[in-house]
Amino acid sequence: MKTILIADDDAYVTRVLRLALENHGFSVVLASTGIQALEKIRNSVPDCLVTDINMPGMSGRELVEKIDEEFKVRKFPILIVSSLVSRDLKEWVEGRVGVVFMEKPVSPKSLVSLVESALSS
Repeated sequence: MKTILIADDDAYVTRVLRLALENHGFSVVLASTGIQALEKIRNSVPDCLVTDINMPGMSGRELVEKIDEEFKVRKFPILIVSSLVSRDLKEWVEGRVGVVFMEKPVSPKSLVSLVESALSS
């Protein structure tokens, strides 16, 4: 069973994403901050990370940069899910290997499809 780490400070969003992924056979681990997500990754690397951009303490962007700094050869895809859609953010995502952007609101079906696609790449 593939493990997906969801990092988002919005309890409603994490609940919807978790249920969608669990209903498709994924194991889901939750973190409400980037700092918590990084600690969980250090302890057990997930098969995929789904993260928001705006979180307290450490943003999703800072989280991805820290992961790429600590894990020189990252073997898991990262999906950035955010309602913030700026050209700067899109360019930043496009410049990173194994990172995909998805705009909120996210449909459960689209999320599952994107996770499955990222895992098979």
